[in-house]
Amino acid sequence: MKFSDIETISKDVLDYLSDNKIVDMTEIQRQTYKHIMDNRDIIACSSTGTGKTLAYLIPIINRLKSNTHNIQAVVLVPTAELAIQVNNTLKDIFAHMDNTFSSVALIGDVNISRQIDSIKSNKPAIIIGTPNRIHQLISNKKIKVHEVKTLVLDEADKLFDKTFYSGCRSN
Repeated sequence: MKFSDIETISKDVLDYLSDNKIVDMTEIQRQTYKHIMDNRDIIACSSTGTGKTLAYLIPIINRLKSNTHNIQAVVLVPTAELAIQVNNTLKDIFAHMDNTFSSVALIGDVNISRQIDSIKSNKPAIIIGTPNRIHQLISNKKIKVHEVKTLVLDEADKLFDKTFYSGCRSN
């Protein structure tokens, strides 16, 4: 199946895909697209390099509401590198779009004041980040997640690994 066969994918997103020579949907993209668009909870597993990131980003982007400046989707990832990679993909897609959607990567070991300034100035529709940094920003009331309709746990196996969260404390 081709992305162009899906009526709910915006022309702007199709232009991004075409510019990046992405025509055919991968198996994970075919299996998840309709479920995400239908706002269903899913668990999807697929090997590295099979298009998992676009499998969740494309339907999320197509569900964004342009009449709000609040965060609509949160993508939790286990590493700063993955947060930056997902954010760069989003920025590339948004650059093809005729709207004002933006995204921000929120990771530890980066100046939190700069990240707060970026949130205030960009008013991201989607935030991508590591759990500890996002938790810190929510706890300190620096980000509001009351309009979030979508939560993605990318590489959830690593997010739930005992060694990953062993340093977290509960309050």
